[in-house]
Amino acid sequence: MKIMKFLTLCLMLPDGTAIENNGAVPDYPYTITIEDYVNEYKNYQNAYIKKLLELLP
Repeated sequence: MKIMKFLTLCLMLPDGTAIENNGAVPDYPYTITIEDYVNEYKNYQNAYIKKLLELLP
């Protein structure tokens, strides 16, 4: 029986470190608050929509 191991590059950071158990660092950090949880993440939605619109030319 032959066992082969394959690594997917999309699961690795640019330096070759695996993302699993390390997590990915967001480009635009946001700290989720209790208000987000209570209000269906409206502030979070507004924050990422604002960032998206800033990226448009």
